[in-house]
Amino acid sequence: MSDLRVIRDRQADAGDDLDRAEVRPSNAGRTDVAITTTELTYPTAAGAWYSVTSQRIDGTEAEGASATFATTSGVFHAFNLGSKVPPAGTIVLIHCIGGKWSFRYDG
Repeated sequence: MSDLRVIRDRQADAGDDLDRAEVRPSNAGRTDVAITTTELTYPTAAGAWYSVTSQRIDGTEAEGASATFATTSGVFHAFNLGSKVPPAGTIVLIHCIGGKWSFRYDG
């Protein structure tokens, strides 16, 4: 087999490997704490995109102690997969799947 043929075969194999590789967005699988907010008009349906801001949890880490929340980002959007409309200002856990943020609120 010629050297050129070997190189072509290796290139084809490498291309196949790249095609099979799983490409994940940088936030894929990430979970965060967010609070629902009103950007323009708050949604009135459960299955909708909601404006949220990411939150940092602060406070003394001790059993029974309360926590405070501080905004860490600007407004972005997460889809509610739940069956109820969360009141504005509801703290939710958001999950990034396929590059999109979502949460589930069932009341």
